[in-house]
Amino acid sequence: MNPNGLMPLSREEKKPGKKTPVFQALPEIWQLIRPRRGLLALGLVLMIINRVSGLVLPYSTKYLVDNVITKHQMSLLPYIVGGVLSATLIQGLTSFSLTQTLSKAAQKLIAELRRKVQEHIGRLSVSYYDSNKTGTMVARIMSDVEGVRNLVGTGLVDFTGGLLTAVIAFIVLMRISTVMTMIAFGFLLVFGVGLRWAFKTIRPIFKERSKINAEVTGRLTESLGGVRVVKGYHAEDREHAVFSAGVERLLQNVFKTLTATSLMSLTSSTLMGVVGAIVPWNSPLLLLCWKLAPALAAGCTMVAKPSDHSPASAVELAALMGEAGFPPGVFNVVTGFGPAVGRALAGHPDVDKVAFTGSTAVGAEVARAAAANITGVLLELGGKSAHVVFDDADLDAACNGVLAGVFAATAGEASLEALARPDPPGVARGPPPLPRLPEPHARHRRD
Repeated sequence: MNPNGLMPLSREEKKPGKKTPVFQALPEIWQLIRPRRGLLALGLVLMIINRVSGLVLPYSTKYLVDNVITKHQMSLLPYIVGGVLSATLIQGLTSFSLTQTLSKAAQKLIAELRRKVQEHIGRLSVSYYDSNKTGTMVARIMSDVEGVRNLVGTGLVDFTGGLLTAVIAFIVLMRISTVMTMIAFGFLLVFGVGLRWAFKTIRPIFKERSKINAEVTGRLTESLGGVRVVKGYHAEDREHAVFSAGVERLLQNVFKTLTATSLMSLTSSTLMGVVGAIVPWNSPLLLLCWKLAPALAAGCTMVAKPSDHSPASAVELAALMGEAGFPPGVFNVVTGFGPAVGRALAGHPDVDKVAFTGSTAVGAEVARAAAANITGVLLELGGKSAHVVFDDADLDAACNGVLAGVFAATAGEASLEALARPDPPGVARGPPPLPRLPEPHARHRRD
């Protein structure tokens, strides 16, 4: 011990102890779990209900697209919406119940263990206090017991729920496509091996940081607590040097951590490749430029298929880009009817991304064509000029608003075909169209 009564902050040359195998620690783990096994069983049941409820929403999209949108079976829509809302409510209730039961039980156990550890340390001999720093003992009392939350809290149950979700998803994917599932599983397996190696490397660094932090904090606590002794021996410079050395060790450990985590999260931007763009007849140039600009900015090339009703603007844009100096092949335009040209573009194996704006039904066809090559799709879907006008509305103002919206959204290409178009099969006829159009818009009304 130094004359100032403080322990030196130096690295202790100790051989690392052997890691206790998990099976040897099972008796101690069981002692913690056994009194709370009923609570854990209840948490497991709640977790199973929670995870199964979470699968309802993605599974419901199959019936929404295949039955409601494609086959116009609108009678199924209330059941789908009701099922999703019920599953969401159940998921929220089970999540709240898990927090109220397991999380609180884990916090109670942590508080109980802290009391026991403090009581045990308080009964140790004075020689133990002489050979251990105050900050280290404080950290052991307050921090070491935090790990039990992974056994009694939501950690163990979350891990089990994750395994259950993975098993269910794996079975469903195997039924859809065994080959694609095994390919994806292979990639995940390689990723898991790499992640295991990464955590094996980074875990000791984090463990060492907590130890260094405890040593530095303990030395600083002793130094400030014995400030009269420090000043009596004029040891301010020595205390500053010792603390600076500890801070430097902590800094170097942080640098190691940052290096390891940056390697684990290493990412890079890659070119997508060829982007296929399918745009509708309304606002054709604007919607095409919305797709073209980010594609060119990312270094991609594009093959655009405009609507067969309005191809001129896309063709002229390609000509202007050629005159401006764009290399041949950067921006390409193909024209023709959607069922032939659009489907061929979306399903072409050399197209790496498909961007589509149009109706929901055609968007589903584009997604199916692209799925054959596992091509990513970006869909902007929806109807045309849908409005809700109530009985007590000012019809003159409503007509002005409807027509202004139609003309603004089509850049001068107005269409009111929805007013005269017959209802598709299986869809009930809605309310009749507005009985009149105020001037000056009456001349645009189709008979």
